[in-house]
Amino acid sequence: MAFTRWEFLRGAVAAWIAFLVIAPVVHVAVSLLADEVTQPDGLAALLDLLTYFLVLWLWFATSVILPWSFGALLILGLPLATALGLALRGVQDRRIHVVLFALLGAAVGLATTLVFAAVNPVPYPWGTLLSAAWVNTIVSAACVAAGWWYTAARALRADAGSEFATLGVVRS
Repeated sequence: MAFTRWEFLRGAVAAWIAFLVIAPVVHVAVSLLADEVTQPDGLAALLDLLTYFLVLWLWFATSVILPWSFGALLILGLPLATALGLALRGVQDRRIHVVLFALLGAAVGLATTLVFAAVNPVPYPWGTLLSAAWVNTIVSAACVAAGWWYTAARALRADAGSEFATLGVVRS
């Protein structure tokens, strides 16, 4: 399989946008869930918590996730994905592509989290860093694999000239 530059960029941007939406939600939900489990206070507290969730999500998404993920995309994601894509050009099994791009996403997510922790002047507790590492690794892996899948499906559909051409699915 070989993507055009436009298809490659579309897949990378799709993965990045998915990460921008999903990662802050998961991060904030994990931290608030841990807080709610330790201090259950009823419905009024839950509504306050949801308001806090929205504000925290907006802050976290724009001040942490957006700049760090954009840097990771430019510095690590695009060059490594280009190299991986070129290395996999002759591989026909799409499962191998999905697994390797998921592993690439996981590696970029983990590496970015470790660099963030190393350069950030705020000393985070180990539990927070471990939680962030898990969330970023898993969400990055899922988003990069989904970005590849989305791009491959669109590219194959365009190549076949049919709206019914999909990844290995034959429709009648």
